[in-house]
Amino acid sequence: MKSYIGKCPKCGKLILPLMRKCLGCGSRIEYLTKTDCSHCGNCHRALGSDEYCRYCGTKRGDGKFDPYYNEPQCIYGPPPVRRLHTCKVCGYKWDTNVMIDRQGYCPKCGGSCSIIEEEEE
Repeated sequence: MKSYIGKCPKCGKLILPLMRKCLGCGSRIEYLTKTDCSHCGNCHRALGSDEYCRYCGTKRGDGKFDPYYNEPQCIYGPPPVRRLHTCKVCGYKWDTNVMIDRQGYCPKCGGSCSIIEEEEE
């Protein structure tokens, strides 16, 4: 009997352990394990050296670690904007220089953050 570990995030078909492509739609499927601490276990974004995810606030090593759909996407949009963030809890400050900035949590303590300055370059 085959054991299934989840469903394809794109088409919903069941997927087998260690598969790299969905049998239903051919989408590339990525897996994370609790020993893979380079990505967030909740939203699957890269953590770098941060203890908490900047995008959802999940602590390194926590989360559901569900399979996820991983395909490069091309985004056209506004030019990069420099934003300075500060944590409302611990006061840690960091800056970003990206087109779309969805960082809402502190990478040090997981607390919520706010944008303290925004400049176009």
